Amino acid sequence: MKVIIFVASIFVSWSAAAADWVEINRTPNKIVLLDADSIKYSNPKKTQRQAWVKLVMLDDSEYSKGDYTQGFSDFNCKSGTVKFNEILLFNSGGELKTRTNLSLEGWHNMPSESLYGYVNQTVCSYPYLD
Repeated sequence: MKVIIFVASIFVSWSAAAADWVEINRTPNKIVLLDADSIKYSNPKKTQRQAWVKLVMLDDSEYSKGDYTQGFSDFNCKSGTVKFNEILLFNSGGELKTRTNLSLEGWHNMPSESLYGYVNQTVCSYPYLD
């Protein structure tokens, strides 16, 4: 059992270290980062992309200050919708608190002026894809 936990902790540490987090927005209560290395096309027509998004809390309004979420989502660049696949909540020390699978909830409309509307625009305009 200890070996499994050790191997899992190495994988999580390696995954976090391999990410290329880029700050794309900042509000009074959170920082929004995008893992540029994770942006990929997710369908053959190349109208959808997927990416990891990190939200770091700057105050105690949603979660505790310093806590952060990492969410893996699909972005429909044609319709402006987002499908949240998985959201991981970490405390400020980097310990996983909760893991939520949302992939069955489908696509959500995101107003262009909303925070995730901006994330969608950023992911869909990312230029360095094949």
